[in-house]
Formats: sequence, structure tokens, C-alpha cells
Amino acid sequence: VVHDEEKELRFFNGQEWKESESGHKISINSPIDGSLVGVVQAVTPQEIDLTLNHAFKAQHNWETTPLYERVEKVILAAKLIRQQQEIFVETLINEIGKSKEESKKEKVGAKS
Repeated sequence: VVHDEEKELRFFNGQEWKESESGHKISINSPIDGSLVGVVQAVTPQEIDLTLNHAFKAQHNWETTPLYERVEKVILAAKLIRQQQEIFVETLINEIGKSKEESKKEKVGAKS
């Protein structure tokens, strides 16, 4: 499989974006035309465990964050998602074959 470097994604382990120690990657092809949508890392069980440990620690930190700060961060995240809505719509179209109308409805549903 020929990989387009712009479409090759690293994985986030809770602290940084990395390439998997496995050295293996998985191609994601569009159900519409078979074109390459992206290439993701095939992570190891140890990388999954480490990522989950980071997530558990982050959850504890989130719980101890004052409510007003959490609200500010969620509002900022929603704003950033809305700014990138066309990227999300195109991703849904390419990765799972949804129509543009279906993809926009899913995005709107997630926003409310």
C-alpha cells in the first residue's frame, strides 16, 4: 500500500502524538470509491494501557477543575468544532459514506 504522508496519522497517548512502537499501520479506504482516506497507527496493547492510564489521570484532574473553568473549556471546544465543521462533514462522507446532508445533521445533533 502506498501511503500519502499527509494522510498518515499518529496516535495521541494522552501526552503526545506518536507513531506506534508496533511499526504497523492500517489504511482506511472510502466506501464510496475505495480511495485512501487515511492511515492510522496499529497500536500495541502496552500503548493502549498507557493511554488509558493517562486518560484516568486526566479525568481525575478534570473532576477537580472548578466548574467555571470546565464550562469555559467546553465552550471553547464547541467553538473550535464549529470552525472546523466542513472538515468533520467531509470526514464522515469519506470514511463512512454518509451523504453531505446526513453528515451535517449528525454534526448538528452532536452540537445540541
